[in-house]
Amino acid sequence: MVATHQNHHYLIQHKLPNSCEVKNPLGVVVAVLKEYIISSTKEENLNDVICRICKTKEGSWYDLEETEQPGIRLLLPHFKSAIDKAEERAVSSALSAIKKGL
Repeated sequence: MVATHQNHHYLIQHKLPNSCEVKNPLGVVVAVLKEYIISSTKEENLNDVICRICKTKEGSWYDLEETEQPGIRLLLPHFKSAIDKAEERAVSSALSAIKKGL
């Protein structure tokens, strides 16, 4: 997914197969999160990573690290909303395909 804001392009990708794990103090995994990478270019280059965000299967978001780039914190809600909408469209399309196949 590519987001554009004031002539800047940001690549948003789901990092596979790695996912983030949240562990309690005893080391037990209590949540597995989908990780998204936000990059400052359209190319897949890990040197251009602006920030990483994670989402639970329940839809809660976690920012894994503080971003040092000014203005990016203000864009994070827009990135998260775009990801949510893209996931909703994907689920809707999959359900439509299943219904057509029945």
